[in-house]
Amino acid sequence: MPSGFDREAHLYDGRRGPAARKEIEALLRVFEKGTRLLDAGGGTGRFALPLTEAGKTVTVLDRSRGMLAQARAKGLPLLVLGDAGQMPFRDGEFEGSLFVLLLHLVEDWVRAVHELGRVTEGPVAAVVTRREPDLREVYCRSRSELGHPTGRLDGGVLHLMDLLPPSHVEVISRVRPTVEAGDLFERFEPSASAPPGIHAEASRRVRERFGTTTVEVVETVSVVSWRSGALRDLVPVEPGSGPPSPKPRSS
Repeated sequence: MPSGFDREAHLYDGRRGPAARKEIEALLRVFEKGTRLLDAGGGTGRFALPLTEAGKTVTVLDRSRGMLAQARAKGLPLLVLGDAGQMPFRDGEFEGSLFVLLLHLVEDWVRAVHELGRVTEGPVAAVVTRREPDLREVYCRSRSELGHPTGRLDGGVLHLMDLLPPSHVEVISRVRPTVEAGDLFERFEPSASAPPGIHAEASRRVRERFGTTTVEVVETVSVVSWRSGALRDLVPVEPGSGPPSPKPRSS
């Protein structure tokens, strides 16, 4: 059965837009010493295409055939259908890896983080957008309070950064747009997976807090990276006893 990404792949680039020039320039600085790159969950190749045009050899891994078809239409040749939690690559096959908008979609995100570390010899980078206020965070917290957490890393890479601070952070831009609250709701409501009653109540709490007026948002975009070994060393703890933590190293 086609996934939501398969059905809407032809619309994805129009909604997201191309990767920003400053984002690509920052990624090229991170990957200065490497040529063989992996774009995990790279979808339509929004980042892989400009990196390829800059001289990198980029393999796009995605589990959506529809998204990969869009990447193929752009002329990207290295496309692999597969799951980020079980990558069909050798240890250290890539000199660098990239992921964008991935971890909040993955059920076993710890395994995906381990896999990124396993298949990468050099740095693992991400493009991160932090918004204050973050309506998705309020929504996910409300779901948890109602007894139906998402089961994923709600904050995606932002929560990973809290658990495991990156070795490199470069702020690309910081803007203060004023947006309609209803537009922000649409960013998470269509993909919500909670039972209808839970979803309706969590959404009501978000709307009650922010209303239907305009909201000023501080939006910061950064490129961050970790050493691949740090991701391999991130180990989960027993359920209910707290978040994952880095594996202690012997002195």
